Amino acid sequence: MRPGAEKDTAPVTCASSEQEAVCSAAIEEATGEDFEDCPCTGRNLDKFTAPAALLAIAEAGQISGYAIAARVQSLTLSGDSGVDHSGVYRSLRKMEASGMVASLWEAGDKGPARRLYTLTDSGRRCLDRWAMTLRSHSRAIEGFLREYGAVQSSKG
Repeated sequence: MRPGAEKDTAPVTCASSEQEAVCSAAIEEATGEDFEDCPCTGRNLDKFTAPAALLAIAEAGQISGYAIAARVQSLTLSGDSGVDHSGVYRSLRKMEASGMVASLWEAGDKGPARRLYTLTDSGRRCLDRWAMTLRSHSRAIEGFLREYGAVQSSKG
């Protein structure tokens, strides 16, 4: 059954984010719905690669693309699905083309040369804007989850 199809079942709710995978499996089992490719899984949150990369660069001052990808992975924005390393590099190229980051090549002592990224003034302003945007979305999401919780409680 695809998402949006009608089926009369009791709602399945998650008590915490740690139980999300269990809840997802429980929902699929209870309803027969396969949400694997649905945006509701959060797998399409790749837009958070840019703010996470900007934050990594701001923290380090100067940092390699590999280290940026590792830092993006450590942030909760990438979730359980991991980070798409090629997506990080695509974001870095786009941000460099738009003037948010600058890069230079550094010859490696033990390996190949690596590109090091720094944040520009424009990149700092963009990071500030991302923080404002994410705060706003966070409040909206918290409101949605409160309302969702109230609806689930009333069905109890």
